[in-house]
Amino acid sequence: MKRWWLSFCDPDRPEGNQFLGIAIVLADDFLSACFLARLTGCNPGGEVMGAPLPDSLELDRTNMHRLLSRAEAEEIDRGWGLSRKLGSGASSTEVS
Repeated sequence: MKRWWLSFCDPDRPEGNQFLGIAIVLADDFLSACFLARLTGCNPGGEVMGAPLPDSLELDRTNMHRLLSRAEAEEIDRGWGLSRKLGSGASSTEVS
């Protein structure tokens, strides 16, 4: 299993308010990660992009399986650039 970084947004919201949050879940693949996020209540809907996290990224387990705010996500992402990397090679889908 891999840890997945899932970024949720709503493109129908006004510019600057489209970000809905980040979830980090443990799953075999992207679709399973999206499904698990929904089951655990950390999927706010909208569209989602996701990528597996590097094994070398140390992560406090309290940050898993819950919706993280922008500030929390930025703190985890500091030095890794995961948000920027999502545009290349990431999986995406619309979820509800």
